[in-house]
Amino acid sequence: MNFLAALAFLTILPVRSSARWEDNGKVLYFPIVGLIIGGLLCGVDYAASFVFGSEIRSLIDVFFLALITRGLHLDGLADTADGLLSHRSREESLLIMRDSRIGTMGVLALLFCILFKWGGILCMPEGNRWLFLLLAPAFARCSLVIGLALMPYARAEGGLAKHMTEAGKGALCFVLIPAILPFLIDWKIAVVMHLVFALCVAILLWYYKKKIHGVTGDTLGGMCEIVECIILMTGCLF
Repeated sequence: MNFLAALAFLTILPVRSSARWEDNGKVLYFPIVGLIIGGLLCGVDYAASFVFGSEIRSLIDVFFLALITRGLHLDGLADTADGLLSHRSREESLLIMRDSRIGTMGVLALLFCILFKWGGILCMPEGNRWLFLLLAPAFARCSLVIGLALMPYARAEGGLAKHMTEAGKGALCFVLIPAILPFLIDWKIAVVMHLVFALCVAILLWYYKKKIHGVTGDTLGGMCEIVECIILMTGCLF
């Protein structure tokens, strides 16, 4: 089942699926998996509120986000920063992203991503906290679907994400599920959240297109982390 395949691919949750890893049908369920991650995050945050102060509670939330995804997207963020911020040619950037070693830009990207997430969650007012914790992971996974549906794969030799880019624009329909939710709670928050999300995704995809003529698994993972970080920081505005 493609839903279980998406859950197994994006999280450490112990599920089994008969779907093959190269099947692109699981892309449809990425936003749903994001909502599940967000729901679990809300539960972790609520439980931690009974034991810890706001600083440790927020740090536990950031740790949970890394743990539940086994650092999959953080690894992509580090590789993307090393490759695209190296001022090298397209071909050299793609080679750098394939290198398992992490460079200075990768370390800095990870450090500031984690710090900004922690700061964003820490500064959130209690009233709207749950909404941003729920939707930040969901919107981040929506960005994966948008990137896969709208952008070509950058590597000529192919890769795991190559099959996912073949999911088609129909996958964008599933993005509507998390997109509608904030409007049911507070339309002002929903408008700001969508504007921030759209601007962030548009800039990143434009940058990817300019630098490497498409996307890879690493750049999509990097975008997922950046969008999640930005949405969490947006919660400080309310």
